[in-house]
Amino acid sequence: SMEEENAVKQYPGHNILVMVSQEYKIGNNLLNEPVGVNCTRIEGNYLNLLARTSVMDNTGKSFELAKVNIANDSIGPLVAADVLLTDHERRQGCVLVDLGADTTTISIYKGGYLRFLTVVPMGGQNITRDLCSLQLDEQEAERIKRNFGILFPTSADETVQLDASRVIEVRKIHDVIEARFEEIMLNVCHQIEASGYDVKNLLAGIVFCGGGINLKGIEGVLAQKFPSIKVRLAHDTVTQVDWDTATHPENGTQGVLVGLLMAGDECCFQETQMEIQPEDYKVAVTGNLFTDEGE
Repeated sequence: SMEEENAVKQYPGHNILVMVSQEYKIGNNLLNEPVGVNCTRIEGNYLNLLARTSVMDNTGKSFELAKVNIANDSIGPLVAADVLLTDHERRQGCVLVDLGADTTTISIYKGGYLRFLTVVPMGGQNITRDLCSLQLDEQEAERIKRNFGILFPTSADETVQLDASRVIEVRKIHDVIEARFEEIMLNVCHQIEASGYDVKNLLAGIVFCGGGINLKGIEGVLAQKFPSIKVRLAHDTVTQVDWDTATHPENGTQGVLVGLLMAGDECCFQETQMEIQPEDYKVAVTGNLFTDEGE
C-alpha cells in the first residue's frame, strides 16, 4: 500500500523511472524487512529516480515507430551496479562512477541499498571535442586522446607528428585533456558532497567504470585526487560470464550490457519456422540473377 502511494506521487515535468525501496522504520528501529514484526506504526523510505516526461515520451515514440515492443524498462546505472559491485562493497558503502562518452553517472550505495544517483552531462566526448580546438578533426582527436591520455609529457618540447606538414606539442594535448578531466572530477566530488554522504565514511571507496577509465595515466591521477580513499577501476564484471563464443572486453564498458542480460526475466526470442519446398530451393539456386543485358 505504501509503495502504491509513493508510485502516484507527482513531480512536475518528470515521471518516476524506478522506485528503490530502502529501510522501514518500525517504532524507533530501522529494518530492511519488516514482514512478521508487530508494530503500531510503520514508515517506508523510498528513493525515486526521475526522468523528464518529454524524454520518456520521445523514447517510447521512437520504439513505436521502429515497431519494437518494450519488454521492460531497466536503468543502466542500476543494472551495471548489479554486475560491477560486490555485496561487500554495497554494504560497506561505495561510490560507483561511470565515466561514459557523453555523461558521467554517480551512484552511492550504503548498507546494501542505493542512496543517491545523478547524471552529469559531461564525458569522454567532451575531451575529444576540446582536442579538436587544436586544429584536429574528430578522428584525430580521439586517436590522440587514446594514445596520450593524462600522462604528463616526459619533456617540455616533446611533439607528435600528425602528418607530413603538421606537428603538435604533447604539452598542449596534456593541458587540454587534464583541464576537462579535472572539471569532470570536480563535478563528481560536488555531487558526492551534495548527496550528504562523506566519502571517507564509505569504506569500500570509489569504483570507476566506463570507457573513461581507459585513459592512460588515470590510476596516478585518481590516486592524487583521492589520496586517502580506496579506488578501484572496474575493467571487468564481478559476475562470471562465459565468453567462449564472444569477444571478452575488459575496458569497463560491458557493465550495462552484462547487467541488462542478467536483469532479463522474459524470453524475447521468437523462432519462426519457414517451410522451403525442394522445387523452390532448386529455382533459387539455378535461376538467372541477371538480365540478358548483364544487369
